[in-house]
Amino acid sequence: MIIKILGAAAGGGFPQWNCNGIHSANARSGKPGYRARTQSSLAISADGKNWALLNASPDLRQQIADNPELHPDKNPSSEAHEEFTRLKSAYEVLADPARRALYDTTGAISESE
Repeated sequence: MIIKILGAAAGGGFPQWNCNGIHSANARSGKPGYRARTQSSLAISADGKNWALLNASPDLRQQIADNPELHPDKNPSSEAHEEFTRLKSAYEVLADPARRALYDTTGAISESE
């Protein structure tokens, strides 16, 4: 099993958006020894290809952008691109109420199937 720590800061991450205390100010200024962190989240995988996210936080978009293996559009392998295309097609069906209803009742993704 592969476990990736995507974020390890509590609450709103670090530095806090509404805090100008010394540690938050040092992180914003790039002072050595201070590294910005996103909120607590984990990604787990049994095979390094399919990932499950635990405690997905509001800054999940940044966490995925920072970890290309979790973002099939940025992962250079051909398998990742194929998986991204497959998931994108599935999303398009599920996002369209008419197409989703057709799929739910017939298993087809278009009238021509």
